[in-house]
Amino acid sequence: MGIKAPENVTVIDGYSLASPFERIIGFLIDVFVYLILISLLFVVFRLAGIGWLAGVLSGLYLVFRDSISLLNYQSIGKKIMKLKVIYNNDGMKISLQGALKRNFIFLPNLFYAFEDIAFAALSITLIFILIEIYLLYTSTDHQRLGDQFADTIVIENYL
Repeated sequence: MGIKAPENVTVIDGYSLASPFERIIGFLIDVFVYLILISLLFVVFRLAGIGWLAGVLSGLYLVFRDSISLLNYQSIGKKIMKLKVIYNNDGMKISLQGALKRNFIFLPNLFYAFEDIAFAALSITLIFILIEIYLLYTSTDHQRLGDQFADTIVIENYL
């Protein structure tokens, strides 16, 4: 007994694809989580004299957020939006390696804590995000650059 997708939803290989709008809202929630995480960690690590570690650890959330088993392989934003990342060819959950491939555009975030290169890292990330949004709306299966690189899709998780 399967769940039938609404008529306005794109279906590929039996999965209902998440809309670009749903994905952007999920991403914005993840950015909010990232900002809270970096703020809290910075306060804690700054007292210990290692404030740069806050940027690295919170940046790791952005890179690996969809491959955390504790969160059922969903970022907090995807969990709230009821979305899930799977491999396009077999429907399996995403691995750490797949998450790294998929979210390589966020690797510059690991360097935000280093003041000398923070602006360059932010600029690179913002350029990639604009490209990603464009691809979300123009590709037939709503794949952004990271999805194409890792061969993943984002589906609506009705469970």
